[in-house]
Amino acid sequence: MENMMMQFKQPILFDGETITECDLSGIRKLTTADIYAAQLQNGLSLTTSHMEGENLRYAMTVAAMATGRPRGFFGQLKKRDVMAFPRTVNTILNDEVADNVTTTGKKLEFKKNIEGLGRKLNLSEIDNLVADDFAMAQDEIGIEESTSISDFMSIKYACVLASILTGKKLEDFMKAPTYVGLTVRGVVMNYFFEPGSETDDGSTESDSANS
Repeated sequence: MENMMMQFKQPILFDGETITECDLSGIRKLTTADIYAAQLQNGLSLTTSHMEGENLRYAMTVAAMATGRPRGFFGQLKKRDVMAFPRTVNTILNDEVADNVTTTGKKLEFKKNIEGLGRKLNLSEIDNLVADDFAMAQDEIGIEESTSISDFMSIKYACVLASILTGKKLEDFMKAPTYVGLTVRGVVMNYFFEPGSETDDGSTESDSANS
């Protein structure tokens, strides 16, 4: 998204000022840790990116981080802007991924060197992770008991698994740009939902398709 200046269809009156636009370019400066914080603040640490893309409070939190404005400012959005706002924020985040990451299977290559991580990450060995690895990731984000695949969709959970796989520090994943964490989480999500992963009854998706 080239133009990150969101023009409000209905102006906002905030602190006695009438505001007609908002510069969202600061989203490019956010980190994976910021996205995780936004998830936690809005109860989205255990949900999917699809739900994040539709969640107004999550978008308001991300925008507040990016602009330095209080979240209450975005709480004044009027009807004609409310529906477009989450999509706009999510589009910027997704465009950051598209512009900065090339993904081939479970291998990631970044447009530029990422401090502590380099330019390439290979997560192909995710198929070889064992129960202790997943338990360690749960412990790291404070999940004491999990009940479904969706419990594993925290961006920090994905980064813990990537840290285990690559031997790189978790803190380097968390301080990296948003597109790093979002891409890593995408790989982890695809791993859990790819054909052949287990369904609720213990069979595999491929088994179910052939029954």
